[in-house]
Amino acid sequence: MVVCYVDSSILISALTPTESRHRESVKTLEDVKRGGGILITSTYAFMEVANVICRRIMSGQWSLIEPLNKLATTMGKLGYKTLCETLTGMLLPTLEQLGVKVIENQDFYVLEKLNETYAAKIFREAIKLAWINCRTKDLLHIAIASLMMRKHDAKRILTADEEDFSKIKKTLKDNLNIEVEIVSHTK
Repeated sequence: MVVCYVDSSILISALTPTESRHRESVKTLEDVKRGGGILITSTYAFMEVANVICRRIMSGQWSLIEPLNKLATTMGKLGYKTLCETLTGMLLPTLEQLGVKVIENQDFYVLEKLNETYAAKIFREAIKLAWINCRTKDLLHIAIASLMMRKHDAKRILTADEEDFSKIKKTLKDNLNIEVEIVSHTK
């Protein structure tokens, strides 16, 4: 049984049928579940999903999977604040239907000594991994996956972020023993 950390790019694609990697993302999640794997994500990834979906829905760029799309159409008439608050409340059960469990660990936020100051464990981990050549948002996903590896035996990151993760895939495997599975768009 493999435990996979699912980053926000896969979740956004799975929730959004108009995304180019929608089918591939849903299939990847289903394949992991069918193979007995466990799909976990973080509140950080959940926050990214909620933010991106609300921004895109407000700009009229996306539709969502049902029943979220119907909810967005109905709630959108009440204003964007109400729409986003309602959508955010519905995202957790929708992710669970996709087989993805949002996990948070209090100990990730315990303050630890960092030179002459203190930092939450999650940020201390990210600072420790700053040598990995990637953007801060990706570094946070990697730090979370690294911590979840120790706590929940996560072995793999699932991502649709081919541009950024293809560059560091080997580095993560060689140095952190974290496999990276990149969901590519099928042509």
